[in-house]
Amino acid sequence: MNILKNESVLNFINNMSTPLVISSLEGKVLYANDEALNLFKIKKGDLGKINTKSFYFNIKDREKIINLIEEEGFVKNFQIRLKKTDGSSFLALLSVSKYRSDDDNFGLILTINDITDLVETKKELVLFKEIVYNSPHLVLITNENFTPLYRNKSFDDIIMVKDISFEDLPFFEDHNKVKHKILNNLKENKYYTDTVYFTLDNNRYVFAYVVFKVVFDGKDYLVFIFKDITYQILLEEELARKGKIEAIERVIKMFSHRLNDSLTGIMSYTSLASNEVNDKAKDYLFKITEICDGIASMLDKMMMFIKVKDISGELFKVDEAIEEFLEEYNDIFVKSISLDVNLNCNYYVNLNKDIFKNVIFSMIMNSIEALDDSKKDSKQIVITTSMQEEDGNKFAIIELFDNGIGIKEEHLDKVFDPFFSTKHDKHGIGLDLAMVYGYIKNNGGKVTVDSKENEYTKFTIKIPIVEVVNSNNENKVDNKKATIFVLDDEEIITLSISEFLKSKGYEVVVANSIKEAMKTLEETSYPYDLIISDIVLNDGNGYEFINAYNKKFGLCKVIYISGFSDIENNQIPSSEHVFIKKPFKLPMLLEKVEYLLGN
Repeated sequence: MNILKNESVLNFINNMSTPLVISSLEGKVLYANDEALNLFKIKKGDLGKINTKSFYFNIKDREKIINLIEEEGFVKNFQIRLKKTDGSSFLALLSVSKYRSDDDNFGLILTINDITDLVETKKELVLFKEIVYNSPHLVLITNENFTPLYRNKSFDDIIMVKDISFEDLPFFEDHNKVKHKILNNLKENKYYTDTVYFTLDNNRYVFAYVVFKVVFDGKDYLVFIFKDITYQILLEEELARKGKIEAIERVIKMFSHRLNDSLTGIMSYTSLASNEVNDKAKDYLFKITEICDGIASMLDKMMMFIKVKDISGELFKVDEAIEEFLEEYNDIFVKSISLDVNLNCNYYVNLNKDIFKNVIFSMIMNSIEALDDSKKDSKQIVITTSMQEEDGNKFAIIELFDNGIGIKEEHLDKVFDPFFSTKHDKHGIGLDLAMVYGYIKNNGGKVTVDSKENEYTKFTIKIPIVEVVNSNNENKVDNKKATIFVLDDEEIITLSISEFLKSKGYEVVVANSIKEAMKTLEETSYPYDLIISDIVLNDGNGYEFINAYNKKFGLCKVIYISGFSDIENNQIPSSEHVFIKKPFKLPMLLEKVEYLLGN
């Protein structure tokens, strides 16, 4: 074959940087330059034993190439996976042309370009671009003159304008000053960092960002990475605010606790005295009770300024609690708002009654604000309660409807998120919607919202109902005088409760400190039928005594009483119990006593 006898041609082939192989049409290797020998790991002495068919990772690819050659006479840059003699494979661009020898036999000339490194590098670049594009942080790449060249998806989600200059970015107030600071800083440091506050579409954002320089193909580029720290800053501000008022909270709670203790004593003794005096004196005592109720209501309103934690639940009827709320807070309803109340849920739930009222307060204030912003002539709030059965369980349903400005559809799934608000905290008290949602959910309930912008909003609260068995007097204590232990560090409370319960036929043992209660327990050889215990005492807490009692006699029925409203539920020993918040009236205490002993 002339091509193999021409020294100048062979010399050219041998000095090529591209692997080249000459073969017969059937694939027998006739010649290969050094680049090809190295690529396929072939020894020169073995050249005559090699057939190009062994080069193909998939032999069907060779059939495709032969067919293409028959049609076109050549194949150019055919992407293919080839195989070396050691069995390893690589990705290549294969070009094949047909030639004719002096004896009219046809042969093939193959040039092979190994593109493995190129393709893998390309894959890495594509993967890197994919990661950057889908990063939750905002990424912007500019040239050294701050002309934007690339932006990722997160950036597009915030800045929806496609063609935007650096000077149009909403992050900065003085763009020239920012440019100057960045360029000067990058002369000495690897990167520049700062924090920016800005408002976009009425939303307030806080972003931390970093800028660094990269060099590509001899050109300088600036990479900006912005991280949204809005939620973090809001959380820090909220924690800082709470930290500042922590001391005030402690004083308010202690003041409320002490005052509630005193009110409980006063109300207890007025209740006892009313049985011993004439009608005129009874009227005076009733007035004293009314004054105490007013002070207690004022304390409850004051405590609303403190976002209290959940405490042990108490049994109360939904409708009665809402009626109490409407009576206590009737001053929040203005004449321009029509209030329609339809209560049909005379069932018990087990929640903290004060926090339940706070929940209703917060939802109604939400409606009042919506109506304040409404231009409708007729403004309405509707409160409806009902009972609903579901899978054999009963639930109390509370619906609060208003025909105010409604909620935008895009905000509906965010109304229960912490820190999300379209309002400006006009009233500053009560629980926000996120806390309402969390409290109800943590107590086995559910809160949902239905709204249409400029038409209405309806919040629905769903709470599990507690079945209460009304026992008659004959089987409450089986004609046996029940023994009740009363523990409180206020002597006025233990004495008034003791006198009242004794008048109802119960035997009563009292203690005015944890130390005294523990000593009485050591000397007692029989269990009590019921324990009434304060939670926070001067020398400890009531849980200590209950735990000690449980170890000696087993679980006992307990009525916890306290003027504090931030007692953790999980601190309460696992016995059958109810909770009464001070101040309370003795008839209500008797109702709880008979309820527990009746069971």
